[in-house]
Amino acid sequence: MRLAIHTLAIVLILAGLTGCPTNPASMGKAEVEKVLIDGLALKSVAIEAKPQGGGFSGTGQGTDGVEYKIDVIQDASQKKLSYTAESKNGEEVKSGHILHK
Repeated sequence: MRLAIHTLAIVLILAGLTGCPTNPASMGKAEVEKVLIDGLALKSVAIEAKPQGGGFSGTGQGTDGVEYKIDVIQDASQKKLSYTAESKNGEEVKSGHILHK
């Protein structure tokens, strides 16, 4: 009985840890790409880390075929990730952000 309770406690702790939101300022490339695809309704994204750090930059293509220039800023002090996507013809700008809870 004691072993079962201990095992259940470990399972609950691990389940709780996997549900914790990630600090957006420390997200890696794959996580940021998913945020961009979901948040901006993009079909594809190609980003690279900025040489000076603090985010990513690159391009993406919308589900409607429009090409975008993407800029991502990761602010560790505010635990925030902000992103902007400007269409290559300059006619459309999409943006958003996520904060750490």
